[in-house]
Amino acid sequence: MPTGWRGPKCIHRSNNNFVGRNSLLEAIHKHIRDAPAESEPTSCLLLGLAGIGKTEAALEYCYRHAKEYDWQFWVAAGSHVELSASFCKIADLTSCRREVGGDIVNDVINWLETTEDSWLVVLDNVEDWSSVHSCVPRWCSARSAIILTSQLTAATSMARHTFNVESLSAAEGAKLIEKHARVDFAPTRQDHDAALRLSKRFGGLPLMVAHIGGFVSESGTNIERYATTFDARHPVGWSGMTHATTRYNKPIEATWNLALDHDQMSDKSSNLIMVMSFLDSGCIPEALFLQSMKHEPASWGVEAGSEEAEFLGMRKSLRRRSLISISLTSTDSTGDVLSMQRSLQHAILLQLDKDPARRSAVFHRAFQVIRLATPAADKKQIPKPELWPQFSLVVTHIVSLCRNFVDSVPPMSGSLQLAQLLYDGGFYLWERQDYSTAEDAMLILSTALKILNETSYPIYDRLRADILAIMGMCCDRLGPAFFERALEIREETWRIRQAVKEQEVREDEDVHPTTETLLYNSINDRGLAELQLNKLHEAELRFTKCEGKYRTWGAEEDYPFEYAKYYHNMGLVHMCRGVFTEAVRCLKRAVELEELREGATRSPLISLFEYHFACVVFHAGDAKKSLEMHLGVLQTREEMSGRCSETALLSCYTVGAMYHYMRDLQKAEQYIRDCIDRASSVDCASWPDYARGRAHLRLANILQARSAPVEEIQPIEEIGKAILAKYRDIVQRLYPMIDDDMTLYDALQPMLYGRYSGQGLVPLLQRMSTVSA
Repeated sequence: MPTGWRGPKCIHRSNNNFVGRNSLLEAIHKHIRDAPAESEPTSCLLLGLAGIGKTEAALEYCYRHAKEYDWQFWVAAGSHVELSASFCKIADLTSCRREVGGDIVNDVINWLETTEDSWLVVLDNVEDWSSVHSCVPRWCSARSAIILTSQLTAATSMARHTFNVESLSAAEGAKLIEKHARVDFAPTRQDHDAALRLSKRFGGLPLMVAHIGGFVSESGTNIERYATTFDARHPVGWSGMTHATTRYNKPIEATWNLALDHDQMSDKSSNLIMVMSFLDSGCIPEALFLQSMKHEPASWGVEAGSEEAEFLGMRKSLRRRSLISISLTSTDSTGDVLSMQRSLQHAILLQLDKDPARRSAVFHRAFQVIRLATPAADKKQIPKPELWPQFSLVVTHIVSLCRNFVDSVPPMSGSLQLAQLLYDGGFYLWERQDYSTAEDAMLILSTALKILNETSYPIYDRLRADILAIMGMCCDRLGPAFFERALEIREETWRIRQAVKEQEVREDEDVHPTTETLLYNSINDRGLAELQLNKLHEAELRFTKCEGKYRTWGAEEDYPFEYAKYYHNMGLVHMCRGVFTEAVRCLKRAVELEELREGATRSPLISLFEYHFACVVFHAGDAKKSLEMHLGVLQTREEMSGRCSETALLSCYTVGAMYHYMRDLQKAEQYIRDCIDRASSVDCASWPDYARGRAHLRLANILQARSAPVEEIQPIEEIGKAILAKYRDIVQRLYPMIDDDMTLYDALQPMLYGRYSGQGLVPLLQRMSTVSA
């Protein structure tokens, strides 16, 4: 037993009803035990269909061999958000978090790769390797291991060895039913025969036979009566079905329907699992429900003062029926985490669709749970990194609420309150500056806007403008096909902001300070969209108008956010016009003011300003100084957002491009290859293809410069040119005079995300500016 053993952490409770799997568990242990001692953790994959028992097998392994590791960590890997939540818990347990708002995943991976302790990490329910790859530690100092569970056959490349998890035997399945039904010590002959019959009928699927036993125990019936009832409802078996997925899905659906129809489940437990079905089923902090019950006990049917005891009773009932799982989070203030099978979630939602009135009531309660826990977005739309930990607990549930609202049949009616919640979630997703969440942000924001349109909400109102403002920002992140749409949205936002101001003047003969701030934010944002389309003159007029208004408000130090935006934006205008002295002065001042505003808390915004400051210094002629600055930004972004984040990938690419310009081909190739390798681990979810294609073309040019073999250059160059071909029509419509592919790629990048890192585009913009003047 290691002297530093701390026991399982962030893990499900031990399953005392576990049966079978001895040969599988022995094989897993032999694989891990016999792996050669080296600096890389050994790994294995448990592969099988949903409900086959992969998670339970991994859990049983953890408890059987807990004392062989200093640390054990359970990571819910079903989605990027679940991964982040799990890593937050690990960071709290290990005290490896560096700073609020920083990249917790990177902090945890660094700790795992450098600690002298041994560890076991379970990545449960891997559904998307692109989300998981960057969360897997690659090194270890002491003998350590990784276990993954997945339904994906493509996941076999993730681990050194794959174990196929099969169904239980008929006898093992019957034993599991009897254990959950609590008759395993003295089952009657009738119950034992019924358990065998049910086990055979369900093909030994552990999820279903465990649920049947739990249902029998909780409902007060017996196994024989359950089997009789089930046979009466579903006289036709499924054993003859040839497709494995169909053979399992049919009995799963039938069993869930019987469980949900039965009148033995208490109304309170039924309400709880119904509410859970509208949320992200894989990771629901129980603190969300406790907070809601204490806030409105009557709506849950619980007595004030006994909310926690009654909730624990509901939780116990649902867990004994095998309807939910519970993960332990011993030091997390959110308490334990609940989860449910997606097949059960789907069955509940289908059942609720048949009763629209009840569905609306359950959805409203789910909405209230999340609304109570969600902080409101800043009224002036100023980023607040200190609220990110709160938002991170609920944002996945906001997205789930939205998707289930959109997919409901027949459709549900929205409300102003729901639109406000969706806006708050969209604001947070935009604020994190993460390309991989831009589509989710657009989904919930566009849904919020649709709700306003369908509820006869006033056309000229602040909430509508707030939603449009963030949608415009998200369009910037979605790439060149959305640049013109971004300007259209900003123009509509400005019209609404102006109308709101005029209405206040008519009614009160005065304008609220927040109204004026938001109006000038919209003017600034129009300028950004125009700068994105290289309309320098129009953009400068917008920025100058904003600065004039800011001067009437007060000093720069009193309004650092507004003035920092102004100096940053005007710095880019001056750079595109070739007025580098002013460009350097403006970007330097933007960084100073943002540092003043943020203090010790750093956000992606300040690294953006620093990145563009380095770009301006490069185009002003000081490549050496610019490279030093870009290296600093790269380090900051890696520490803040992780090595595989979009901003870190961009900075890694830019450093490589700088070395290429300075003719240091060895370092240029090193950084660009590193950039491509990092990007390959996250796929297009975190780095768009037009950025990936640019990196490939840059690498091909570097290889040509060092006279590499054609067979090495050609496949890399083909990737770059193939991606560029997808966008060539769009970019050449905006830049008909560009005939250089590398410059075309620079022009494809969003203005705020890497457009000015090359050497060809800015001189072209300077010439365009001179001609237009």
